[in-house]
Amino acid sequence: MNTELIQSIYRIVVNGVDSKWKVIEFRYKIDDTQSEYQGSYKTEDDKGYFDPDGLSREERNELSDLLLLLRSKMGETSGELFTHCILKFESDGNFNIDVSYGPVDWSVMAD
Repeated sequence: MNTELIQSIYRIVVNGVDSKWKVIEFRYKIDDTQSEYQGSYKTEDDKGYFDPDGLSREERNELSDLLLLLRSKMGETSGELFTHCILKFESDGNFNIDVSYGPVDWSVMAD
């Protein structure tokens, strides 16, 4: 996995959450016609949602480009392009990526 790519996504995503976050769960889904992302985070006392409006237009564009690049790079390895991706970042530096390949249900985000 390209660590620099994940770090670039991370740097943008953290700009859309409370600075006291402990865990961020960022969800991305995509098919041949559209894509969508959202996220949630936890602090010690509360939880909230990733706010893409907290990002500049340039950051939103860069994030979309990075997510497409992540999909492409992972597709080169697996031979198949994912349709769902969950990135989980922890404030202690740990992260996890979970992908799946099933059809996208655009009526709901939380797959």
